[in-house]
Amino acid sequence: MKPLDYSALHTRLNLKMFLWPLSLYIPTVIAACSNGDIGLLFFGYTSIAYALIVAWLISWQRSKRIENFALANNLQPNPYYFYGQAPPALQGMGHSEDNDYIYDIPLRDSWATIFQHKYTVGNDKYQHTFTFTIMVLTNLKKYPHLFLDGQQNGASYAYAAAQRISLEGNFDKSFKLYAPEGLNIDALSILAPDVMQTLVDGGRPYDIEIVGDKMYIIAKGNQYTEPALKAMRQFGQDLLDEFDHKSVSWRPNDLQDATPLRENWFRGFVSGESRPASLTYLGLAIFIVILFFAVIEPAILSSMSN
Repeated sequence: MKPLDYSALHTRLNLKMFLWPLSLYIPTVIAACSNGDIGLLFFGYTSIAYALIVAWLISWQRSKRIENFALANNLQPNPYYFYGQAPPALQGMGHSEDNDYIYDIPLRDSWATIFQHKYTVGNDKYQHTFTFTIMVLTNLKKYPHLFLDGQQNGASYAYAAAQRISLEGNFDKSFKLYAPEGLNIDALSILAPDVMQTLVDGGRPYDIEIVGDKMYIIAKGNQYTEPALKAMRQFGQDLLDEFDHKSVSWRPNDLQDATPLRENWFRGFVSGESRPASLTYLGLAIFIVILFFAVIEPAILSSMSN
């Protein structure tokens, strides 16, 4: 594959940028300490403001690293993914979905698109934002909708468990395979032993989703580091090589296109991605049930008996 210049990703934080808010913060602290309770309150607010400024500066510098990495390697943005497009397994898992750092990145004889996808679950102080780094391989033959849930990546509850297929050997320890009902034979034909070996060798940190002529490699968190990008590029190339071999004998049909994976009815509620908000609502529901049987119901029965 074409070597890339990763030096921009190794740039350290510029600590000088934190001096100007610090120069405002220190006099504020000194003044606050000499003004009793009001000064203490003011000190709390200024501390929060300083922490927010520092967090923004760190985020901005990280963004500049990625932008400089793209400039150094002449990576072009891919406008198709600007508007929140994501693998079906991640769609509708939360609100405020957004894509960022969207670039076409070279493999050996082709290109892939890499981007960060974010969504938020919960509201107010209970909200949490989840980040995924996604590589998209395109221009494949059309394949049925398959989802490989990597066990190192945490369990996914996106699709109904009835569609899960168990495969031979130790493959199930690395991945859970989901295929539309009625397409088991097609799924087993795609995941031949050589493909499974490639998945186990390089793909265990990822979830993989195949939809038509696209393949999504999904990693949790920010993967814009040299080791992570190298590993993802190499695995993407290895998968493309396997599917190039597969394309010689593969014959797509209309049934495959018309049969997507069936989503879980409780998708997003018990999902590991949305668990903080889910547990809040679940706890509230349990509290209401306990309140009813422990307090309200006895009170109603007591009033009826009187």
